Amino acid sequence: MFTQHAHGSFSVAIKGDFHCGPGSDSPKSFEWTATLSFPDSALNEHGFLLDNTVYGKYFRELRETADSCELLVLKAAKHFHRSAPYATRVEVSVTVPGLATVTNIQPEGAK
Repeated sequence: MFTQHAHGSFSVAIKGDFHCGPGSDSPKSFEWTATLSFPDSALNEHGFLLDNTVYGKYFRELRETADSCELLVLKAAKHFHRSAPYATRVEVSVTVPGLATVTNIQPEGAK
């Protein structure tokens, strides 16, 4: 069993009345973590699980959002699960620094 863990931060412009993070200042900065579990058989022909640059790239490409923190993390977790079809568990968190962390696990029901 393999575990791949990545983390970083990102900033995104916010819009609308209901969005991730308090206040209306924009852009907002967040932290993220992603942890994926894979069986030993998930290695590709070059001995890799998944290009670990996909995580940061996903968050860097977010330019603007009106999503809640819950929707941000749900969309990211589903994206990473689609990107890593052999992953048995995908856990993604988004943190509003000093306030709260929201986590989603895919596939739904994974332990």
